[in-house]
Amino acid sequence: MKLLKFSAEWCAPCKQLKKDLDNYLPNYPEIELIEMPIESNKDSAEYYNIRSVPTLVMLNENNQVLRTITGYNPKTLGQFLAGT
Repeated sequence: MKLLKFSAEWCAPCKQLKKDLDNYLPNYPEIELIEMPIESNKDSAEYYNIRSVPTLVMLNENNQVLRTITGYNPKTLGQFLAGT
């Protein structure tokens, strides 16, 4: 699975999310994190309808969207990664 992380350099919640993902992702070796700074990925941000950052988009092996979460909430991050 691929995890697209749409973020911005100026976004404080994006920076905190990165720290939490660095802690969580070792528990999910099947997930490949792909950083998507919105400034340099405008076409992808438009394609996935990104309206605010941070936004996480989980893709399956066929690059189909499984789930999306917008904003930063440490309480739901683990559930999002686990697919629950």
